[in-house]
Amino acid sequence: MTKIIKLACLLLLGLLLIPQAQAAWVDSSPSVEITKSRKAFDRVNRVLFSYVTIKNTSNKDLAAPVRLVISNPSIPVLNQTGTTGSGDAYLDIAEGLVAGASTKVRVDFQLKRALLIFDTYLESFENKVVGRVADGYLVGATVCLNINLNRKCDNSEPSDETISGGHYSINLPKGIDKNDYPIVAEVPKGAIDEDDGKPIEHGYTLSAPAGKPFFISPISSVIHTKSLVEKITGQQAADKLKLELGLEQSFDMFGDYISSDEMGVSTKKKIHTIAKITAKIMAENHDPIIIAAELSGLNNEGFTKKTLDAINLHVLGQLSTINEIIADIPENKVIDTTIATIPTTIPISELIKTTEWSDSQRQEFENKLTGEGSTAPKGEYTGEVCNGDIITESQSLAGIKYCIDIEGNKEKVRFFNVSFENQNTFIFLKNLKKKVKYTLYKKNENGLFKEVARPNEKWIRGGRILEFGSRYGEDFKYRLSQGEYKVSA
Repeated sequence: MTKIIKLACLLLLGLLLIPQAQAAWVDSSPSVEITKSRKAFDRVNRVLFSYVTIKNTSNKDLAAPVRLVISNPSIPVLNQTGTTGSGDAYLDIAEGLVAGASTKVRVDFQLKRALLIFDTYLESFENKVVGRVADGYLVGATVCLNINLNRKCDNSEPSDETISGGHYSINLPKGIDKNDYPIVAEVPKGAIDEDDGKPIEHGYTLSAPAGKPFFISPISSVIHTKSLVEKITGQQAADKLKLELGLEQSFDMFGDYISSDEMGVSTKKKIHTIAKITAKIMAENHDPIIIAAELSGLNNEGFTKKTLDAINLHVLGQLSTINEIIADIPENKVIDTTIATIPTTIPISELIKTTEWSDSQRQEFENKLTGEGSTAPKGEYTGEVCNGDIITESQSLAGIKYCIDIEGNKEKVRFFNVSFENQNTFIFLKNLKKKVKYTLYKKNENGLFKEVARPNEKWIRGGRILEFGSRYGEDFKYRLSQGEYKVSA
């Protein structure tokens, strides 16, 4: 009996240690300032009342639902919306409270000859999902609950950006269950991989099936695609993948292969190495395909999903080869020569077959992908650092000039600084005839690069800046304020 009790306790402890989505009313009083007016008498309705003013003094919105709780009143409250679990009366603040705003709530009390005393505090409903994003832990990735199932993080979807350790925390609207939707993590160029502490050179997108948001990785991504293509659950897809990799059925494919104490050292190394190889394949294919589709005007919602599935299916098709070579790879040392035996570029012809493009559209896409049909010079940029040369479309960022470090005739770092002494640094677009989209980032006080607008610029979808040229070609330049920046197409 004692052994059974101990086992039950261990199982319960294990459940408690799993990161959980939280949905509960929480005290938000530290974020607000609450003041109360003196007691007054309403002669028409024959009640006592007091106005309670609530000001959101934080820099974050308090999204609805929010409620003002009246506790320990010396006279009963009459106009409450309801009562809390502890029996206190509360009044709804239906519209929520944006940062810096104030609202006034009238609280009615029973007419009684007594001293009116009451306490107040503010509660907001916290429906939250937390987790981590990794190849190694990734800092600067955008994570969202993908409610519209388009495998992108749209502005309308609840989201967060990962911080140190790859952690994210997303506040969900009331009524949204995190188990009903997949999680998507967009890993942009410049995000930090904590395996080596360096910015990643090419972006890619990760995901996890509905109900599996706690550890988003290349492994969860291929499982997600497998579940969609084979029309099975995420767990069924994970179980099938375990068989292919020769792992025990008790192994958690959605577990943290970096810091989990539940995995053996050799198993963690194996899964982590597979994840790193998968991330390299994703990065090699994702941006070139999506950018080529955008330049061709063909990147609709369906194509993005098809691209991600094609990349992940390609990885699944190479699993047996990957499984064979990883035994000889030193831990955290996946290099290009290591995976030379793996065809990392996905078969584009198979991807194109899934579209409904015309022959001319397919040809246009292939030309953009290979660089054929472009009049711009091809190859690496070979100029000196910040010498004013224009980086062409087939070299880098479609006409955007910015300071870079060159080493061995290759771009080494795409970050640049603007100091008080050097205020003549610009974003410069020369002879723009069509349009260019880019994202501008500035390092904040926490050392993370956050999206910012250029001067006098309106934000567009996804935070990207869109510039339109003219048939004759136009030049644009914008001075940047002091700080450390990066740009990406």
